[in-house]
Amino acid sequence: MGMLALNEVGMSARVFSRNVQERTKPMTPEQNKTAEKMTTVKAAWDKAPAGPKKDAALKHYQAAEKANTARNDAETNKELDAATHALA
Repeated sequence: MGMLALNEVGMSARVFSRNVQERTKPMTPEQNKTAEKMTTVKAAWDKAPAGPKKDAALKHYQAAEKANTARNDAETNKELDAATHALA
């Protein structure tokens, strides 16, 4: 293995280690609340009959997932509220 290959392995290991550390940090109470809300909305969406309301809710739920991935709790909750409203 050449020096470049060893360096690439070392860098990959550090990046992996940092990502694992970020994922294993305890969630804040707000993050726990948002995660619980996502689970609840997803369950309601799963039980909803097919139709335009379910389609609209799916778009909001997907936007909530994207916001959650970006760690934007305010936007996540806004989209989850919109998904809940769409299912009503």
